[in-house]
Amino acid sequence: MPSMQARLEKVIRSFKGRTVGVLGDFMLDELLCGEATRISPEAPVLVVLIDDRSATQGFPGGTGNVAANISPLGVDLFPPRIR
Repeated sequence: MPSMQARLEKVIRSFKGRTVGVLGDFMLDELLCGEATRISPEAPVLVVLIDDRSATQGFPGGTGNVAANISPLGVDLFPPRIR
């Protein structure tokens, strides 16, 4: 019986060359860096002071995250025509 790792490697290799459609909302997630100063009186969330707004980082969220994660598997995410 093949090991779990061998089975996983076989599944990952099987993605190469396949066309994969990802349906959903593409979002831009942002990572904000700052100092948590207190807890908001309206809700149990931290109030954060952001020192340098230009230091934020943006990266794909939602469907964009899924597409970015499966792209290295060798799948074709954007077929030239709808089949």
